[in-house]
Amino acid sequence: MRATITTTLTLSLLLAVASCSDDTGQQPGLDAGVDMHTAEAGADGAPQPDQGAAAGAHHKEVNKLVKPIMDGKWTVGLVVGLLSANGQEIYSFGKATKGGAAPDGDTLFEIGSVTKTFTSLALADMAQKGEVTLTQKVNTLLPAAKVKVPGYSGQEISLTHLSTHTSGLPRMPTNIKLANNQNPFAGYYTADLYSFLNAYTLPRAPGASWEYSNLATGLLGHALALKANKTYEGLIKDRITVPLKLKDTVIKLSAAQKSRAAQGYDWDLKSTPAWDFDVLAPCGALRSSAKDMLAYLSAQAGLTSTTLDKAMAESHKSHYAGGTLEMGLGWIHQGKEKRWHNGGTYGFETFAGFDKKKKVGVIVLSNGFTLWGPQTKLGMALLKMMAGESYKAPDIPPTLTLPTATLDKYTGTYTASAATAVIQRNGPDMSFSMQGQGVYGMYARATDKFYLRASQAGITFIKDAAGKYSSFELSTASGKTTFTR
Repeated sequence: MRATITTTLTLSLLLAVASCSDDTGQQPGLDAGVDMHTAEAGADGAPQPDQGAAAGAHHKEVNKLVKPIMDGKWTVGLVVGLLSANGQEIYSFGKATKGGAAPDGDTLFEIGSVTKTFTSLALADMAQKGEVTLTQKVNTLLPAAKVKVPGYSGQEISLTHLSTHTSGLPRMPTNIKLANNQNPFAGYYTADLYSFLNAYTLPRAPGASWEYSNLATGLLGHALALKANKTYEGLIKDRITVPLKLKDTVIKLSAAQKSRAAQGYDWDLKSTPAWDFDVLAPCGALRSSAKDMLAYLSAQAGLTSTTLDKAMAESHKSHYAGGTLEMGLGWIHQGKEKRWHNGGTYGFETFAGFDKKKKVGVIVLSNGFTLWGPQTKLGMALLKMMAGESYKAPDIPPTLTLPTATLDKYTGTYTASAATAVIQRNGPDMSFSMQGQGVYGMYARATDKFYLRASQAGITFIKDAAGKYSSFELSTASGKTTFTR
């Protein structure tokens, strides 16, 4: 039983790295600096000179949607960007760094798996220019003497398979060392990727089904960079960020950009290190700002005409449809016209989406990370709002403040088979820990019901015949386990 619980709590974090569509694309504390305000558009929604005619137009709606996230301390800071034919709006909340200034349209955030849309746009651009084809096998772009990408019964993985998560490759390579769990992609190099591919057996035919894969998009960008004889960052700069004039969409930050970078915070609002990437950079290494991302979405939504129009149109087309899921190149489809992607690193969570027909777009950038996805739910609601559709507030658990006398009823050491869990109180905060699993914050959603933000796990305390709380039920994706003290 302990092994099962360990797997649930650990892998739910590690496998969500650079997360996305189910994200990630996968948590906050006391001094979070979550006083709400509208910095870019002004507290009363008054337009600012650089925000366009639409500045402040939706400040009441945005404030109402963001309020539960900030009041619940799901992040330290958050920036919302809205885009339409009337102009742009940028709203900021909380702090870029605890105790520091508010974020704004120029603050840089790790955008995680939104990077995948850049990688796939580079693919579409190279295909439009005849440098590759969408059906080209990835093996043709790699050094044959060093690596062979696995196939299945004679069927090989194409570039489109990699872009649409239908390659059959797993979410993460099994030989990633994870020596630093807070910076999981650091130290994973080309030789490691080739070693994994040479030894891996594909479980099914490419194109047969969908499985989200950071590995696949990392391999895609690596292969395209080799073809272009560039680094991955150089490829994205030449193909996308220079043509679109995205000056703050980068992997490596300059000194000036570092001064504008937000600090990342984990599920319990503890500061986290910035993520470092090598060969798998194409799956989640980019940083960007709200202003840059709005410029990117303006081109994607057709509000701005650029040299990438044809490539973008190709990336928006359906390249995979299975069950209820449909994908373009990198972009996930929501109905006929909406395209979106989200992203998460251990300190940041991001959403980017647009509606091609309504020509509107939404960006959400935050420096807090959690597996519950409030930022993605916020982004989806905002996108519907901008498209003139009905929408509702993000569905996230409430965060209640309970008397310390109530909390003390739950503290203690509990066991289930060979597993031991410890519930502790530190002031008004509660924590949950197991051997070798670290310490995770517990958040009250009812008097005797709590949840973790590091994993979608619930804890319900149970009274015995004498009326005392002598056990709790831990609910995870693997099932339910009862611990008794």
